[in-house]
Amino acid sequence: MRKIILTAITIVVAGMPLVAAENSDIRDEFVKQFRENNDIILRVGVDALGGIDDTTGSMATGDKKGLDRSMGFELAMGAEEKVENFEWGFRRIMSIYGYGSGTYYNGTYKADINNAGIETTAARYFKATQYFKPYIGVGLGLNINSYDDHGAYQKSDDYQFTVHAVGGVSGELFVGIGYYAEYKYRFAPSETLQITPKNGSGTIEIENEGVNGGVFMAGLSYQF
Repeated sequence: MRKIILTAITIVVAGMPLVAAENSDIRDEFVKQFRENNDIILRVGVDALGGIDDTTGSMATGDKKGLDRSMGFELAMGAEEKVENFEWGFRRIMSIYGYGSGTYYNGTYKADINNAGIETTAARYFKATQYFKPYIGVGLGLNINSYDDHGAYQKSDDYQFTVHAVGGVSGELFVGIGYYAEYKYRFAPSETLQITPKNGSGTIEIENEGVNGGVFMAGLSYQF
């Protein structure tokens, strides 16, 4: 029995380089075919409208209400199918975003709201020329919503699934260097509550829209 076991182990070990070589050949062939049919895309973009301040009133008069949010950004990478002019192509993008730090006000109540997440998008684009490629797409994501009113009522970090649709245009300004501009609408959890702060200063309304809604993104891309 011992001799049989040793023989079996020897055969397996001896065969490992052959298996590894075979897997390496398969991987190399896959990479070769993928690169023949697709370009790699790297993107960096920002909220084209900058920060958003939809507050009314002021802290001085004690009636300030709404959300004041800074500019968001995103970093993305993906693959784009190689097609000729006047043909449709397929694009897959994975992005990491920061929605921008925000502060929600309602009178003397104030809370910090931050959102960041990761998304994947599948899109169809039409290559009119290398300079102009309009596209539409849909995707899924996971958002981390952080809410902190510094002890007045709650502090939480919630993980939220999101769904989005995009429409935009992209292209190459020079060989490899390009641009993109898109409108993205996310469907995500939002919350409106009537709460009583821990200091007992009456009932107030708090709103946490998260990343629900639309945003314009624009930026630069590198394609190779």
